[in-house]
Amino acid sequence: MEPTASASGTRRRHPSWSYTDPETGITDIPEMVHAEDAMAQEIGVPGAYDYGHQRICWLGNLMTNWMGDDGFLKKLYAELRRFNVLGDTTWSRGKVAKKYVENGEHLVDCEIQCVNQRGETTVPGKATVVLPSRSVVPISMR
Repeated sequence: MEPTASASGTRRRHPSWSYTDPETGITDIPEMVHAEDAMAQEIGVPGAYDYGHQRICWLGNLMTNWMGDDGFLKKLYAELRRFNVLGDTTWSRGKVAKKYVENGEHLVDCEIQCVNQRGETTVPGKATVVLPSRSVVPISMR
């Protein structure tokens, strides 16, 4: 099967973006490091690994589940620090770092992270949530 014209043109302009399987000679996309151990091992990772941004989404879910329907996720910041090799277990964790009122908003800063089964923090991050207050109408009611 021939690649599409746009894919073929991209490969010609950026040959380092493609991968050639040494056994078959077939050119493939570099994203296959997420599915094939051999490709991941070629770049020094023990095996195929996840798309790291999925773990950032998990941290978003951690925060929105914690804050409830009347809260608002104001900020989410995370850094991908380590690979999550397929088969790894990941826990999303967080703790309240600061509670304060600013510009009429009741805010909570949290330290969040993804941790693997080896106890390594693969994604450190932080988030700020606006929570309802007894003295303020909830965001969902405005």
